Amino acid sequence: MPSSEPRREGREGQEQTGQKLDAAVAEEVMGWVPVWHPDIQLLTWRRPGSGSVIADRNVPAYSSNIAAAWQIVEKLHADGISIHLFWAADFPQWPGESCWQVSAGRSNDTFQQPVILMSVCEAICLAALRAVRGAKQC
Repeated sequence: MPSSEPRREGREGQEQTGQKLDAAVAEEVMGWVPVWHPDIQLLTWRRPGSGSVIADRNVPAYSSNIAAAWQIVEKLHADGISIHLFWAADFPQWPGESCWQVSAGRSNDTFQQPVILMSVCEAICLAALRAVRGAKQC
């Protein structure tokens, strides 16, 4: 699928989903630190600004829980990154289907290409990763 076309949920193998997406957002956007314990073969996470460590399975479900996804929106705002959410009841490329279009970026530069998905949580996650990754490349 050309990059100029919107992506339907689950159609591109390059995009992370589920727990992998949650872990990427936790680390790259929210500032969690992964900690590997080789003696017990366990990955745990340290919350930003604290010494507390929690198990991997408890990383917030950013990609499927709207309350967790909204924490991303608040974090981006605190970091000076704007996020635009747009809901289309009848998207032109997919007649009869609704979807979310989400883009994020700093006000003084261009927004990243919007993410278009049926899941607002996943769209927020992917738009946030694009914005944060794009900012690091500048």
